[in-house]
Amino acid sequence: MFGNWKENKVKLGGFIIMICLIPILLLLITFNFIKYEQTTNIKHMKVAVVNQDQSATFKGKKVAVGQQVLKTLRNDH
Repeated sequence: MFGNWKENKVKLGGFIIMICLIPILLLLITFNFIKYEQTTNIKHMKVAVVNQDQSATFKGKKVAVGQQVLKTLRNDH
């Protein structure tokens, strides 16, 4: 009687683990597909950037954030 109970407990534990793992695996597959689609579709997208930023002085240093952003965008493309 108790041997059968332990066997059923192990089967139930395995079943619960499978019920939890299947949705997690499906989510991982879906998120990887979305990431792949986004990166392949936006690589060749044309973008216009307008920089009307004026440099400022911060703690005695001249800072031009707009120029830094443009430089980063050019280097990353």
